[in-house]
Amino acid sequence: DWHGSVVERHGYAPLRTLLQMRCSLPIDVEPLATRGFVPGVDDHELLAVNNRAFLGHPDQGGWTIDTLRRRMAEPWFDPDGVRIHEHDGAIVGFCWTKVHDDPALGEIFAIGIDPTHHGKRLGLLARLRDLLPGTYGIGLTGRGPDGRILKPGRYAVIGTAGAQYRPL
Repeated sequence: DWHGSVVERHGYAPLRTLLQMRCSLPIDVEPLATRGFVPGVDDHELLAVNNRAFLGHPDQGGWTIDTLRRRMAEPWFDPDGVRIHEHDGAIVGFCWTKVHDDPALGEIFAIGIDPTHHGKRLGLLARLRDLLPGTYGIGLTGRGPDGRILKPGRYAVIGTAGAQYRPL
C-alpha cells in the first residue's frame, strides 16, 4: 500500500494493525449476567484479571492501582459502565464502556477475559444486555493477546482501520 511505503521511506515500520469495530446493541442472543463495578471493592481483582488478559499489551497491560485510579478520575468514568462477569464468586471478565455526549454512541474501552476462561464466549459483546442500546465502537489491534487474528464477525463490522508504526 502507498502509505506504508511513504512511512518506511521516513524511517518507520508497521508495529500493529489497529481496527475500530462497530456493533449495534442490544442483540437478541442469550444474555450474560453482569453487574456494575464497585470502586474500592473490585479494584484489585479487576486489575488482576485485566493484567492476565492483556499480558504484554502496550496500552492495556501492566496496570497498577494508580493506573486504574487515573482512569476512574476521568470525566467519562461510570462504575456502572464497567460490567463485571463472575463465576463462582470471582471476577472472570469485564466490559468497560464509555458513553459519549450522544447517548446513542458508546465506546467499549476494554473487554478483559481471564485466560483461564477463554473459549467460553464470554467476550461476545452482544451478550452484554446491560449496556445502553445504541452503536458501540471498540478499538482493537489486528491480533488478540494470544496471537489470533481478529476479524469482523456476525455482530460487528470494521468501521475504520489503521496502523501504529515504530522507528526502524
